[in-house]
Amino acid sequence: MKRICFFTGLIMSLFVFTGCDDNDDRTHPDSQEVENTFKAMYPDASRVDWERKGDYWIVDFWKNAKEMEAWFDLNGEWYQTETDLIYTDLPEAVKTAFQSGEYKDWRVDDVDLIERKDTEKFYVLDVEKKGSPDYDLHYSIEGTLIKAVADPS
Repeated sequence: MKRICFFTGLIMSLFVFTGCDDNDDRTHPDSQEVENTFKAMYPDASRVDWERKGDYWIVDFWKNAKEMEAWFDLNGEWYQTETDLIYTDLPEAVKTAFQSGEYKDWRVDDVDLIERKDTEKFYVLDVEKKGSPDYDLHYSIEGTLIKAVADPS
């Protein structure tokens, strides 16, 4: 009897853990338009992973040794691309502005280049300092601090 209860519990737990998997990663979206636009924009992308979030297809991929994420609407229209950078990849104007600005004593945790449809590209520096909330600092290519956004967490 103990053996039957054990195996029944084991089988039930497998169903529970399998049902909890919410990973929607895919190798291809279910929209040919989305995939065609992506392939046209990033023909040499590698390590491609697709995910559907609401009204967007999001694709994580690598290009030129950089991790990137592109967003497309359901019709295949490109919305934005985020490229992970290292601090030394920033334009000198952005590094100079940060190093001489209000947040110069803060630690840079992450750097991204954001490119969006119909807007100028910009850089986001995720900065942190002990005892303060983290901030995302948005800089123009010319090094102007556009805005500082407190991290809500």
